[in-house]
Amino acid sequence: GTQPRNVVAELGERSRRLGYLTVDVDAATTKVHFIEQLLARVSDQVPWTELTDRILADFARENHWLVPEAFSPGEGVVAQLDRENGLGEQQISLELQRTIGRRVLQDRSLAKDFRVAMTWLLRARLGGGPEGETINQHITDWLGGRIRAVSELRQYQIFTKVNRANARHLLGSLLEWVRRAGRPGVVVMVDAGRLL
Repeated sequence: GTQPRNVVAELGERSRRLGYLTVDVDAATTKVHFIEQLLARVSDQVPWTELTDRILADFARENHWLVPEAFSPGEGVVAQLDRENGLGEQQISLELQRTIGRRVLQDRSLAKDFRVAMTWLLRARLGGGPEGETINQHITDWLGGRIRAVSELRQYQIFTKVNRANARHLLGSLLEWVRRAGRPGVVVMVDAGRLL
């Protein structure tokens, strides 16, 4: 009857309230036993810009810079930080690029392609604008399993599509990334109703 539905709704509501990134996966449309499909569905529901902004805000605070309540999505983070701190965009950009390199690109606890991808998302957010949006689109398309040929990503130094061999490590990295961005974790709600 309706019992399980209510439990699921209740669980979803509670996890969202507690700040967990809560994603819904329908087993009728996603082969959840294929880890790369599960990763794609989860990735599509990740608020990437929000996570990127939280991480950049943390990096800025580590430099003892003033950070706005929230970064406005239409404008690059560097310009917004310069308005708050008046250090010059060039210096802010240079400092953040260095930190991204040290704390993300060189972090071996994350899957290599994942750290490369996150480095691009963070850098894209520094300048913002149409170029940033294009990079964002390419990277999230890759994570969502929507690229046709891996050659589309060569310019980003990513040389493999998301597949069964790398998806588990990428998903693990994604879960870790969400925590680094200040969320307690990820709750994946799988609706297997039609399978049962």
